[in-house]
Amino acid sequence: MDIGGTLVKLVYFEPKDITAEEEQEEVESLKSIRRYLTSHTAYGKTGIRDVHLELSDLTLWGRKGNLHFIRFPTHELPAFLQMGRDKHFSSLHTTLCATGGGTFKYEDDFRTV
Repeated sequence: MDIGGTLVKLVYFEPKDITAEEEQEEVESLKSIRRYLTSHTAYGKTGIRDVHLELSDLTLWGRKGNLHFIRFPTHELPAFLQMGRDKHFSSLHTTLCATGGGTFKYEDDFRTV
């Protein structure tokens, strides 16, 4: 995630080589997030998934999947964080890496998700 002065850019890796066992163990909140992010090209009034930038059948960290690129105005970041709270992102024990000047500005907000 890159939090700039006017735009937030988010990269989402969607694994495509999920085993039946992994799918069974996958928590509902993660399934919900994946369905939401990959089944839309627009999020709210301002969020956009740039389908033309998508990288398919990519291998990262030994996993095969697709990279999705999503962007939205920085002023919408509080709504994104609220969605993270609503969908229980913090229960996933996943690390979110962020860069950009907005990272420092919104650091405390991220810690509450």
